[in-house]
Amino acid sequence: MKRPKPPCGKSCLKRHAGCNSECEAYKQFARENEQYRQERLKESHTYQAIRQTKNNCVLKCTHYTLRQRQV
Repeated sequence: MKRPKPPCGKSCLKRHAGCNSECEAYKQFARENEQYRQERLKESHTYQAIRQTKNNCVLKCTHYTLRQRQV
């Protein structure tokens, strides 16, 4: 999913102080942006879990062989 673009910018003719709370296009953008953020967060958690699993497996393997040599 691509990051949504904000509907308003410096060139927006309807722009005024506090318009984000009234503008329907901006409310839609906020919903899409929140959905995008949640998706990215879920993806990040998945990659972190994979990395932690790999690190734990490597640590267990190396520490097991070290313990066997000491005995």
